[in-house]
Amino acid sequence: MNKFMKELVSVILPVYNGENTISDTINSVLNQSYKNFQLIIVNDGSKDNTDNICKEFEDSRIEYYYKENSGVSNTRNFALKKAKGKYIMFIDSDDLYNYDYIEKMVQSMENGYELICSGYINFEKNTKSFFPNESEFENKLEYIEKLQENYLFNQIWNKIYIKDIIIKNNIIFDSNLSIAEDWDFNINYLDKITKFSVCRDAFYRYRVTNTGLGFKYRDDANTVKLCLIDKMKELFVNDKCDNCFISNSYIRQYYSYFSNIIDKRNKDEIAKKKHKINEIINSDDYDKRLNEIKCCGFMNKVLYFFLIKKNTFFITILAYLANIYDRINKKKKFGL
Repeated sequence: MNKFMKELVSVILPVYNGENTISDTINSVLNQSYKNFQLIIVNDGSKDNTDNICKEFEDSRIEYYYKENSGVSNTRNFALKKAKGKYIMFIDSDDLYNYDYIEKMVQSMENGYELICSGYINFEKNTKSFFPNESEFENKLEYIEKLQENYLFNQIWNKIYIKDIIIKNNIIFDSNLSIAEDWDFNINYLDKITKFSVCRDAFYRYRVTNTGLGFKYRDDANTVKLCLIDKMKELFVNDKCDNCFISNSYIRQYYSYFSNIIDKRNKDEIAKKKHKINEIINSDDYDKRLNEIKCCGFMNKVLYFFLIKKNTFFITILAYLANIYDRINKKKKFGL
């Protein structure tokens, strides 16, 4: 057995009402070419037949737990306390690992890295794939930027982590977040490491649908995401790190925020929507963020101009166009 095949990997699988897919997910882990793993399945109070299905599996590498429903963040934190492996990996209850996924991810880590990100493929409706374009990165912000360009950074299930770094730094999933808790976890982890890269040969099999969280209307999404951009700015912008990426992220996120407010799925009256936009553009947080922006690129400068001028009319028009573009672009990108 090769050296890199000896390290124990703890695979964390939270599940809630997953009776339709959980068997395939578990089998995709059990059938891995890499055999030395601990599969921690945590049933977060499922009301369907998930419990019986999970109990049918007989494999010494499986540790199965049932607990009262408390959300995916608490469930993953529970599982982290049970992890015994050198490495930590995650899988969602409706997704699959390619047969050599763990092997290739561990092999990449054994080159001295502390975090590896893989690509993924939408295996159900089409063969849309998302893979890293680059393998060398000058700093952490560039790593985040390049991965986000291909929808690769914010998730946890396409990465492999070192358990000791997580435990030593008390890195957990924030149960107060109702969205983007994976993104927050990755920011906190990346802050504590120095060696990070990608694995282009491994891919995670992701089930993308237009009913998933990324496609649902959320009235709290943008406040959370703006705070996470604040965190990235605080942790990763320094003398050696240009903040163009952070600045452009603020611009895009504010237009996403306004787009979210005027979205037809928001059932508030028009007057209330306008009031909310005015409330945002006249807030102290808005002024602080925009006054520190270093704008890059012609289009971003145009968008920034209307934001800094607080022109509600043009902001609303641009947000409306951004809403249409974002929905079309997402469906095109994910092949839906």
